Amino acid sequence: GGGGSGGHLILKIDIEGGEYSVLKEALESKLLCEYAARRGNRVDLAVEFHKWVIEDKKQKEEFAKLERRFYRELSTCGVHLTKMDINWH
Repeated sequence: GGGGSGGHLILKIDIEGGEYSVLKEALESKLLCEYAARRGNRVDLAVEFHKWVIEDKKQKEEFAKLERRFYRELSTCGVHLTKMDINWH
């Protein structure tokens, strides 16, 4: 509709470790939450996290914190989250 309501945004993120920078940007920009907050809009987000491609222990811990923050913050603003596992195909 003309006011940006009633839309349905569907995102599937499976980018071999690149999801962490994309999700950090999504959190910081609040774009997904703002879209979901508009009356009648829905956001469905499916993510496959590639923890096994990260070798640095400190970076792995940082990404784990980011993943928890991602689920906590986006789920509270109305974004519907699905975590895909490695065999989702």
